[in-house]
Amino acid sequence: MLDKMKTRKIDVFFMRKFDEYCNDQLHYTNLADQKDFDTYIATNKKFLVALYVQQRRLERKLINGEIK
Repeated sequence: MLDKMKTRKIDVFFMRKFDEYCNDQLHYTNLADQKDFDTYIATNKKFLVALYVQQRRLERKLINGEIK
């Protein structure tokens, strides 16, 4: 079943944001307070989806030549 699973762009975006979160936790706060991936996504999903939508809109504008 895993062979048939497709990695969506939003999933990759979530993974990148989690990586940024882990890096920030490593540099600026205590690692004991760091959330695991599932908890991080559950806590911040609405915010992350809004960021993803904003990013995709900017990419679309760049591709269409609306932003120079």
